[in-house]
Amino acid sequence: MRSNPLRIAVASVALLVAFVAAAPPARAYSEVSFEFFHSSLSPHGSWVASASYGQVWHPYRVDTGWHPYSHGHWVYTDLGWTWVSSYSWGAIPFHYGTWVIEPAMGWVWVPGYVWAPAWVVYRSGPSYIGWAPVAPSFSFGVSFNHYDYYEPDHFVFVPDRHFCDRDVYRYAAPVSRRRVIYKETTIINNNITIDNDVVVNRGLDVRRVERVAARRPERMRIDDVPRVAPMERVSREQWRRNPREALRVDRTRFEDGPVRVVSEERRSGRDGGGRDAREARRREDTVVQAPATARNRESVGERERNERERIRDESRVQEQREPRDRRERAVREDQQRARDRSARVEQERTARDQVRAQKREHARDLEQQMRQQRERALRDQAQVMRREQDRSQERARAMRDQEQQIRREQERAMRDQQRAQERERARDQEQQMRHEQERSVRAQEQQVRREQRQQEQPRQERRGRSKQAQEQEEGAPITPADPGPGGHGRR
Repeated sequence: MRSNPLRIAVASVALLVAFVAAAPPARAYSEVSFEFFHSSLSPHGSWVASASYGQVWHPYRVDTGWHPYSHGHWVYTDLGWTWVSSYSWGAIPFHYGTWVIEPAMGWVWVPGYVWAPAWVVYRSGPSYIGWAPVAPSFSFGVSFNHYDYYEPDHFVFVPDRHFCDRDVYRYAAPVSRRRVIYKETTIINNNITIDNDVVVNRGLDVRRVERVAARRPERMRIDDVPRVAPMERVSREQWRRNPREALRVDRTRFEDGPVRVVSEERRSGRDGGGRDAREARRREDTVVQAPATARNRESVGERERNERERIRDESRVQEQREPRDRRERAVREDQQRARDRSARVEQERTARDQVRAQKREHARDLEQQMRQQRERALRDQAQVMRREQDRSQERARAMRDQEQQIRREQERAMRDQQRAQERERARDQEQQMRHEQERSVRAQEQQVRREQRQQEQPRQERRGRSKQAQEQEEGAPITPADPGPGGHGRR
């Protein structure tokens, strides 16, 4: 009987080793850390110490009254309602952790290590839909009992017809209306669940939104939605190949940060831990569910006796199962080696596929670079040709302008010459007319003088004859007369 505990211990160790050997390989989860958050968000905000939540992050350049889930829009994906932020840094604070209001700073982000399409809860009413970041004490798998935490200032309310618009901030109700709308709406029960280790948010009925929204909700696959997961956390190849696998998180991390899993793991049989852990939880649940009166009636001696009998039965069963366990262990080891070989082959195939993909990507990059270089060369050549054409057109335009200027100068010179000739002819004609007028005036004057002379000659002759006669009568000597202008002399 003394060897029974030793045999039991050896059998237990062997059984544990067998189970460990038979257990499937652990999943490779994509994890994030506080250092990753700190380095990624430091350029866009400041980290401060909060008395209630430890290190929290406050973004730069936000206005008074700013709300975290306001600048962006909603899309409906295979993981439920997903928030697409308009900020370049929105892939982390709106899909990890949650937001709280600090009296001195306003909204600050509390780091969390679980990805979700949106860490929000909803309120709905006759004509408005509102949403707010989940409470810091939010937990999966328990009844939703955080009503006292949420206040009107926690929510963004928009008319239900504008819920799916691109920038819902333009339609958000003002602060003065939030309290009235808050009273007219009711909280929607928690529909944030876990599907294959990925958080899914289906809190708002998409059929109701489709009925009332002016813009129908965009239905997309999660891998087609931008800015919902940091690419530093998962590779682009992994994201394109299987986004759900890239967003899976180890459930043990759910117990850290502002959101936790309380009883979801107990209800689910898909989590790890092995058969011993599941059996222990089953026994724990059985003990918890057993009536208290039955447990009280069992005495201490009966429990010890039952325990000793159970140990003996287990030791006998273990002794009988040792050969079979060895065979099963050998089979499991062979299976494990086969799985390891297949895993190595799969890893090598994956590595080769990655190398081929990298080569193809490199070839595509080179081809794209060459195409860009050719296009750039063609653009440069076309620009040179256009510049040459422009210069030739400018030269032709300059020559035409010069010819036109020369032609205008020649025409102006000809016009000036013609005007000068016309003026010269006019002067000649005027001078000729003046000469003719002068000649005609002189001729007229000469004619008048001749006529006057002709008229004066008989008068002078009569005067001379009358004077001679008078002198003869007086006896005076007769003197010869001076020749006058008419050629006759005067007595």
